Amino acid sequence: MVEFHTYPVNSVATAASAISVMKAVSPNNEALGLKQQGDYPGSEKLYLEALEMKLAALGENNATTALTRNALGELYLPMGRLDAEDQLKAAVRVYEAKGDLEKALETRVSYNTDTMVCSNYNCPASTFRKSDLKTCSRCKAVFYCGNRCQNVNWSARHKKFCKAPPSKL
Repeated sequence: MVEFHTYPVNSVATAASAISVMKAVSPNNEALGLKQQGDYPGSEKLYLEALEMKLAALGENNATTALTRNALGELYLPMGRLDAEDQLKAAVRVYEAKGDLEKALETRVSYNTDTMVCSNYNCPASTFRKSDLKTCSRCKAVFYCGNRCQNVNWSARHKKFCKAPPSKL
């Protein structure tokens, strides 16, 4: 069964960008169907087409753009593509910037693998075992390979977005 993506109306800024996003829905959904059929190259082509439309209409820091980046990253993983982490990092960064640390955490830990990337976007290493990463002590939503990356990322961007998770009653 094919799962189709829908996009929240409030994430679209103008009528023109709404039309562009609606045009991007078709290749995005076709890409999902091709991925499920095992046609990874065909799926990649359509995801890239949808991503280009969304970037032109909405820019990088939009949730619908992040959804396509995440889907593209998910596609690249079984293809063995090394740039999968770039697409996934971009998607997670949007959730973090929008203050949805719960969604950022959910996205980061949702993959059926013991491999994860450091949350410092400019980390010189590539991937790590989840058990080797340190969690931000405040928000628990970002992971670092060490103190250096945590300090760099804190100063550069995470400090603006970090907040304690809501307490569970």
